[in-house]
Amino acid sequence: MALPSVTIGIPVYNEGKYITETLLSAVNQSYPELKILVSDNASTDNTLEEIRKVADRFPNITVVSQPGNIGATNNFEYVMQNAGTEYFCWLGGHDILHPDFIQKAVNAFLSDSSLSLTYPESQAIDEKGNPLNTFPNSKIDTSNLSFAAGPVKVLKNLGACTAIHGLYKTHQIKKYKIKEIVGADGAVLYYISLMGKLKSLNEILYFRREVRKESADQIMKRYNEYGLMNRSKTNPYKEMISEHCRITLNAEIPFLRKVFLLLAGLPVLIARVYYYNYVKKK
Repeated sequence: MALPSVTIGIPVYNEGKYITETLLSAVNQSYPELKILVSDNASTDNTLEEIRKVADRFPNITVVSQPGNIGATNNFEYVMQNAGTEYFCWLGGHDILHPDFIQKAVNAFLSDSSLSLTYPESQAIDEKGNPLNTFPNSKIDTSNLSFAAGPVKVLKNLGACTAIHGLYKTHQIKKYKIKEIVGADGAVLYYISLMGKLKSLNEILYFRREVRKESADQIMKRYNEYGLMNRSKTNPYKEMISEHCRITLNAEIPFLRKVFLLLAGLPVLIARVYYYNYVKKK
């Protein structure tokens, strides 16, 4: 039986310092049926040059150079929508994959058809690759929960969205249009939890490089520069409420389950909005 194919999508912008290491971690996967799609978002450094040096050595790498900056969200959307394989995952332009990540993620799918996402534990690393303890991992494994209880668990545990770099069924994730909002990664994970069950691989197989040292105010300033706070300037998390409702109402799930998820999920999101207001006033 032929192995299912996988695309690793790498949206990049000004990652010249790290992109070679990132690409090599992708091409050196132990899983054989692999394609790599890189979209350079009109970088102003040597990113594209470094990408092409590696791509010239590996025929399974496809490189797209955007003619102008299309924005970070659209670049993530681009590599997803242009994946033509059975499975898909995102790899950050400065992050690193363990050589066995794809193989173990595919194995999990093949052993359980109810899954919509398999995700690794993540390790934060610094610029030199040294381990850091700066953020927790996603705690959103729903493989032992019902299809109604699973998405509620995801909503309650979206403080860490490292699972965004897990492996998806391409036909499922392609149906979602990523919103340009604060918490877009959480919205993706909530959406995919409605499509099936989420399973942690319970191993550190993804290494997230921290290249910014920002305070909360600096993060919000960057979000504002990206245009993510335009519609909810007083509280960026308000947009998450409307996106939660939109995802739930549009999901291909029974009506009563939609009602349950709206009633169970909205209090969680509203509490997050009030918590943000509380913190901001302090």
